[in-house]
Amino acid sequence: MNPVVLAAIAVAVALLVVDLALSLAVTRRLRVHGERLEVLEDVPTQRRSGPQRGASFPTAELTTVDDSPVDWTEFGTGAALVGIFGAECASCRVHLPEFLDLARRLPKAKVLVLVVGPPDAGQDLVDAARATAQVVLDPLASQVTGPLALSAVPMFVALRDGVIADAALTAAAVEHELPTSVS
Repeated sequence: MNPVVLAAIAVAVALLVVDLALSLAVTRRLRVHGERLEVLEDVPTQRRSGPQRGASFPTAELTTVDDSPVDWTEFGTGAALVGIFGAECASCRVHLPEFLDLARRLPKAKVLVLVVGPPDAGQDLVDAARATAQVVLDPLASQVTGPLALSAVPMFVALRDGVIADAALTAAAVEHELPTSVS
């Protein structure tokens, strides 16, 4: 047999052996991770801090940046959405457009944006949100965010009749609690 053909066959066999070894290693690794995920699925998830499902959303006498009072009677009926943003938070600016997309499904009276931190630092958040939501700045915003025991911002809270239906660190995670079409 030709030595070139033999060399080509040897290289092909070597590649097949390496491919088989790598495939077995990946399969073993996936099996281990699958077992770990099964264990995690059996552990009940408990939130140590932050908004708790089923709790009443805290209310306070709040005035928006447009000098209008927040109407808790209107806000507390049906579906509502709250976005809590940090005035100096970079990731809050990344998540704001996604929040505003969801907020457009509800009337402005049912959407509240709370900006915590130095008010002058959050002016870009206010400007972006004020057409779609009622916007409240610190120190007033802290009257609501304080009782929620937030562990991080941004925080997104979906409400049903004034009760926290869900809360998460991304707007998409609370989307299932909102109407699917624009109100």
